[in-house]
Amino acid sequence: MIRLAEKNLLRTEKSRLRLKVAGGFLAFALLFGGGGSPTPFPELWVQLAALIALGVWFFRATSPQREPLDRVLWTGAGLLVLIPTLQLIPVPPAVWTNLPGRENVVAAISFIGRADEWRPMSIAPGRTVASLLSLIPPVAMMWFACRLKTREQTMLLWVVAGVGLVSAVVATLQVTTGDTFIFYQAGQATRPPGIMASRNAQADLLLFAMLATIALAAVPDPRASRSVRMIIAGLVLVVLVTALILSGSRAGVAMLFIPVIAGFRLWYVPAPAKAKLEKRRWLVIGTGALVALAGLGLVARDNAMVNTTLDRFSASTDARFSEIWPDAVEAARVMWPAGGGMGTFIPAFESVESLEVVNTSNPNRAHNDYLEFIIEAGLAGVLLLVAVLTILLWRIVKALGASRGRPAEPVIVFAAAALLVVAFHSLVDYPLRAMAIAVTAGLAVGSLSRRKPEEKRSRVDA
Repeated sequence: MIRLAEKNLLRTEKSRLRLKVAGGFLAFALLFGGGGSPTPFPELWVQLAALIALGVWFFRATSPQREPLDRVLWTGAGLLVLIPTLQLIPVPPAVWTNLPGRENVVAAISFIGRADEWRPMSIAPGRTVASLLSLIPPVAMMWFACRLKTREQTMLLWVVAGVGLVSAVVATLQVTTGDTFIFYQAGQATRPPGIMASRNAQADLLLFAMLATIALAAVPDPRASRSVRMIIAGLVLVVLVTALILSGSRAGVAMLFIPVIAGFRLWYVPAPAKAKLEKRRWLVIGTGALVALAGLGLVARDNAMVNTTLDRFSASTDARFSEIWPDAVEAARVMWPAGGGMGTFIPAFESVESLEVVNTSNPNRAHNDYLEFIIEAGLAGVLLLVAVLTILLWRIVKALGASRGRPAEPVIVFAAAALLVVAFHSLVDYPLRAMAIAVTAGLAVGSLSRRKPEEKRSRVDA
């Protein structure tokens, strides 16, 4: 009996330590991982934090009762790591010199008399190494999430919601004080990026925070009724939506439909036995929402930043459509089917950039993550994209169906909606190139990991 009590106590302590490790790393990544590749040192901090968290997890917090891993999800993650790894393996000169798009590299190496050496397939091995290392944080977060229980995964949503709210407050300070609270050189006080380096990364973080807030409000809590939780969540959402509009991100504003759909899935609970009660709840909540939106509209009506954001939707020209994408497609064609190597977009793009658009600026991304991935990974990247997107879509549909009315439903809805944000935003930007966004995506994927079904519970509470 004593030994059983000791085992239970040890298991509880390890469970708490795992939650602290996962939550601490998630908070660190969100706070310091918003700079992207132009800020290598914060990225290095997040990578080191991931290694430390993994070390503590495996040496101090490993559970003796391990559930089997989700082989499908982890096969996809393994293939993602495998691509840059293979691109870094030296191959004979007869191979790498005949790969497409290597003419400039071959000419430069021949000039110094080293064309007969074995070299990696990547046209810029150093960039590919950096790309491989950047996978450590999201893969670590995916591991943490898939090994945590539903209750512990739910606790991580508090971190996402809290950091998003902090970023919204910081954005407000940036608007009122100018450059005082700008943390990255790329940030602009006229476009408050919060704790991120760009308005698009800020928009993604705010959308994640909205989804986390909606999910947390749907979790039964004996300390607060459903109506109270939803009203509090509504007030938080007003702050987050305001910060999103002020960020100036067109894609972020356009994706507001995703939190709306998530909220409808989690908050709308048909209850015939409590029809009148539900009607009163929705009347109170609906009235409060209308009042909040009306107040927000009056405040924003003459706000220059809000008007500028709305004007961006009517902009007739965008460099990514007219200048970057045509040359990026050409780079993909030139590097096909081998790809230039993960992280090599800049040298691959510059080798085919049209002379009529060349200027002092330097496009560091394709502004379409799918296209950029094809440039860097070639045919292997296309096959991996199709496989991963198919697996995730299948897993999301299955998880949403199986979680209806169960404790895991808020977490599953958050994960599905967060991945939808990343998928849509990747069409016109590069959200996963920021550690903070990539780690949150790792949290979402890990939360979709197949696990034993939990006891069914109703979401309806008084």
